[in-house]
Amino acid sequence: MRKKNYWIIGIIIPLLALFSGCSTFIKADTLLARKDYRGAIELYKEHLVQHPGDSNAKSNLGFAYFKAGMLDNAAEEFQSSLKITPGDPFSTLYLGATYLKQKKLTQAITVWEKYKDSERSQVEKEIERQLALLRTASSVTESGKFTAQEIAEQMEQSIAKAEAAWYDAEFRALTEDQDSEGGGGG
Repeated sequence: MRKKNYWIIGIIIPLLALFSGCSTFIKADTLLARKDYRGAIELYKEHLVQHPGDSNAKSNLGFAYFKAGMLDNAAEEFQSSLKITPGDPFSTLYLGATYLKQKKLTQAITVWEKYKDSERSQVEKEIERQLALLRTASSVTESGKFTAQEIAEQMEQSIAKAEAAWYDAEFRALTEDQDSEGGGGG
């Protein structure tokens, strides 16, 4: 039992020391990565008091709200981020996803139509595919051929596919960066 306590103390004290020197933004990012969305929300809000024009903090705060299910707050933060950095791919992607979760199909389509990201062409392609499906679903719903449940399921699938494309692009970018730094490894 004593060894276990020393082991825990040996990990906790260095982590506390590490965090004591970190900025609020980095601490919030760490909590976000750990899926502690409510903790991240509080720290991003604290950071934004000191740095109200930080569009990265606003988009990350929006993402934390999105993941916590606080969709009105998420939409507000993504909109705010886009006012500072128009066309930001991350905020555009998740503002559209937020509208989908809110069942605001027309607004989601309008936002995703503006999605552009030259660094993540596969995300652009996935958004285009999802837009085609959503436009079809929207027109079919108006004619009464789909139920609200079927449309909701399509919207959830659209969000999941767009997120998967984003994370795949991020992974590829990291892999390419590591390969270029390591001399190709081959």
